[in-house]
Amino acid sequence: MDLTDLSRLQHVSVVFEKRPDGGLRVSSPDVPGFRLSHSNPALVTADIIPALETIISEMIGRPVRVAMASSRLPLPDSSSEQTKADYVAKIAA
Repeated sequence: MDLTDLSRLQHVSVVFEKRPDGGLRVSSPDVPGFRLSHSNPALVTADIIPALETIISEMIGRPVRVAMASSRLPLPDSSSEQTKADYVAKIAA
């Protein structure tokens, strides 16, 4: 996959996993190196968009803006559950 091509990264899936300590871990199979984890889920969710924007911008060599594709963040209820959310990346104006 050519990671410098934004068309391959326009739709990014983010996987949410609840940690045994009640914290949250997130990653993306679409964005190499994207992993966030903290005991406070609010801190993790606040960092998702800025982290994706930084990593994808570096990958393609142009600034991008990232937004959630839906209005609801599907956080997992238990540590054995994984949930996913879709994000959309676009070249910054």
